[in-house]
Amino acid sequence: MVAIENARLLKVWETAQSLPPVARGLTLLAASQPGLSMPQVAALTLGQANRYLLATREATFGPQLRGVAECPACREQLEVELAVEQLAAAGSDETAPAEGVLEADGCVLHFRVLRQADLLRAADCADLESARASLVRACAQQVTRDGAPVPIEELPQSVVEQLAAQLAVCDPEAEILLVLTCLSCAQTWCALLDVAQFLWADVCSRAERLLCDVDVLARTYGWSEEAILGLSPLRRQHYLDLAGS
Repeated sequence: MVAIENARLLKVWETAQSLPPVARGLTLLAASQPGLSMPQVAALTLGQANRYLLATREATFGPQLRGVAECPACREQLEVELAVEQLAAAGSDETAPAEGVLEADGCVLHFRVLRQADLLRAADCADLESARASLVRACAQQVTRDGAPVPIEELPQSVVEQLAAQLAVCDPEAEILLVLTCLSCAQTWCALLDVAQFLWADVCSRAERLLCDVDVLARTYGWSEEAILGLSPLRRQHYLDLAGS
């Protein structure tokens, strides 16, 4: 597991502030895997990306995820607390194939799982329908019917739906679904955990606290940002307590 240390966390926070969600997720991935180049990060499958982000989240912020979900029936706010290791283990299958063949409705479709670069291209599309079509084109490598090529754009909707199901089998951690139950009305529903967005919220929260710490200690002791960020959390907090006394 790779933790994002304080100085790098502030750089990531500053860099990703103005980026759209998918590009921001790639920035977080690059920070979580400093040994990978950006092209290598873009080539990660969605499941690999979620595994890396969860591991980095655990190493940087601890093993528990805490958040709030809204019940779709009564709009009650539900506090959610989950262990990172449970999420990582729930769908983990690193032996699952990254490509496969689907036979459906007379079509034979060769496909591969989606990668981060595919999401980045889809994010540039003008609307949701265009984005979905972009993702289908990315993973559908070759389609034939009775031996003759079939344009990706002419795939029946039933085949597209079966393709989505096969992608979930081949890359089970691409989508992490949480089964939640409302304590007020007993409604049960599935919620998608956006790991990158969850990690980004934690990064923003810590970055804001770090900047406040730097401000107080720099004005009190005249130390540089680098020196303050290099302090251990315990020593930094002790100096903050002294500065406030």
